[in-house]
Amino acid sequence: MPLYGELRVSARNGVRPELASAMVLPTKEKKINHPPYPDLVTDFRNAGRSAEVAFFVGTSLRDPDILDIFRQCSARIPTYLVRRRRVDADNTGDLVNRTIVNTASGFLISTLPKFLKTEDFGLLETKASCSKGAAFS
Repeated sequence: MPLYGELRVSARNGVRPELASAMVLPTKEKKINHPPYPDLVTDFRNAGRSAEVAFFVGTSLRDPDILDIFRQCSARIPTYLVRRRRVDADNTGDLVNRTIVNTASGFLISTLPKFLKTEDFGLLETKASCSKGAAFS
């Protein structure tokens, strides 16, 4: 079932960055010209414009709206695609080198918290440059 609304997560001490999310309906469940999809895409696009780093988790980027937002983010800020396997030739063009091979849940409970704790982009770059097809936590 599709989820709607905005979720914000921040540390109690306010030192760590605040996380925000935007949720877009899966392709099979959306009608791009009917609510709530247009509003969700607009919110997602606006979130990308104000983000300092972007993670696309749980998408193959086949949706043209999400792919466009991914490309806009990657032209401006560090942008990572989290997917189960590395794909060398797909619709992301030269951006596949920023692919982090991991499950969505593995990334969200391991790699992302480590990055947020240290704010070390080297950690993400190491994960993105791991050997082809390698999985990690």
